[in-house]
Amino acid sequence: MGAIISIDKSVLFFAVHFIFTALFFFFDLRGKDLLRAGVETAIVFCLPVAGFIIMALYKIIAGRFHLYVGEEPEESDHGTAFFLGHKVEDDIVPLNDAYLLPDIERKRRFFTDAIKQAVVENEQILRMAMHDPDREVAYYAISLLTSRIEKLESRIFDTERGAGGIDGIAEENLEEYAGVLKEYLSHKDFIDEVTWADKQRTYIEVLSRLRRIHVDVADYYEDEISERLRVNDFDGAIAVRDAMKENIGNVGVTLLSSLRIAVAMRDHEKLKQTLDNIGALKGSLRGDEKLPDELERAFEFWTQGSLSS
Repeated sequence: MGAIISIDKSVLFFAVHFIFTALFFFFDLRGKDLLRAGVETAIVFCLPVAGFIIMALYKIIAGRFHLYVGEEPEESDHGTAFFLGHKVEDDIVPLNDAYLLPDIERKRRFFTDAIKQAVVENEQILRMAMHDPDREVAYYAISLLTSRIEKLESRIFDTERGAGGIDGIAEENLEEYAGVLKEYLSHKDFIDEVTWADKQRTYIEVLSRLRRIHVDVADYYEDEISERLRVNDFDGAIAVRDAMKENIGNVGVTLLSSLRIAVAMRDHEKLKQTLDNIGALKGSLRGDEKLPDELERAFEFWTQGSLSS
């Protein structure tokens, strides 16, 4: 009778052990490959009770302290490369890293595939590709940049023609038009000097209109000052700075613009006077008050470095 009870207990034990092992395998298989789940389940099965405890503790501790490393691509929740529409494979690499590949054919394939999918948005990558020794990669990069510039030119032309000229552009469309001009002007290396200078003048006019419409927005003043300094229109930059001082009333922003103007003009006296004004403002601050970060960095640069030299 005792032997029968003992056998029943053993059968019950192994039945429970088999159920726990099966449950472990079922949950462990999710997000894992079959081989890895099988090996971990074998440990649980071959070491009754102890194996389950060991593996459970291992997973809890590893998950708690982020000890899992080297996650396989097929374990990713995403499953596919969103920009290419292909299943994730081990030869998918960032475009920045593609230029380190010694295999010309693979590098060419990575880049040209990205071009065809229109996913290369980082202009720095395109500029790197333009100077690549592989002619086909360089050709694709130049083609894409050229295409972008042509699209921007088309948008500029359509906007101006539809409005009957720059002055006819409606206020609600003016900011978008300024954004297109700004992006277009950022491609200076690929635009002839006459066209670029003409569009820059247009951009300054548009910024001037936006500044007068939105008198309390400092960004328009600062952008216009930057563009006027780029063409050495110092009087115009000073006039905009004065308008900003009157309408914005932000002493820190105004002083930063004054500093930029003095540096662009290479006027030592104006620079010294502006730095003295910044120093006085800094000395008047109380408690936790401090200068804007950009103004603080500029002040430290010119007082501790350049002026002393």
